[in-house]
Amino acid sequence: LYQRDDRYRADGDAAPLGERDAARLARVREAITKGGYSPPNVRELDAELAMGGALTEILAALTAEGELVKVAADFYYPRTRLEAMATGLHGFFAERNEMRVADLKDLFGISRKHAVPVLEYFDRLGVTRRLGDVRVAGRLLSAGDGGAS
Repeated sequence: LYQRDDRYRADGDAAPLGERDAARLARVREAITKGGYSPPNVRELDAELAMGGALTEILAALTAEGELVKVAADFYYPRTRLEAMATGLHGFFAERNEMRVADLKDLFGISRKHAVPVLEYFDRLGVTRRLGDVRVAGRLLSAGDGGAS
């Protein structure tokens, strides 16, 4: 059994990263967090940090710990950032019935490159629901829950 903070893992689960990787973990966390609502994609992270295969392991570890969320094949977001976006969507849909990609771009100051994967992620969760070219409040927002789990 491994312990990390208040989380435990069975021996068969991924072992925690070694101390040697702590600096790499901090670099990945910082690179993703400093991107705000527009974190770098995996290719950009790899070019910036030059970690090779270690990047994949670190992203997997941060995702397993619940710190990052894999929004799309090549995008990871800090969980707290997605929670803030879900709260913003809740406010948006309290005033309007439909959202276009451009609305999300304007709401969070992001490009289409980030807006589309984020909306698709929220569609999968049920925060939003796609109807043609627009999104409407999904079952989670309709139920009054703005969380992004």
